[in-house]
Amino acid sequence: SGISVIVANTNATVVPVSIYHEGKIKLFDKVTVRYGKPISAEEIGMKDASRNELRRVSALLMDKITEQWELGY
Repeated sequence: SGISVIVANTNATVVPVSIYHEGKIKLFDKVTVRYGKPISAEEIGMKDASRNELRRVSALLMDKITEQWELGY
């Protein structure tokens, strides 16, 4: 929920990022990094910094990251 706290305190835009690699990552291995569409604080719609709201925003952001991850390589 760390990113949710940042959004609550700064109204920052969030860029979802997902990292792909098959197996255990070793030094100098290639990984795929995918950046999603920026999500504005208005789009996130955070109402307050309550525990439930922080969880809701965290779940929303994880859903966006999961969508990217499911697209695959």
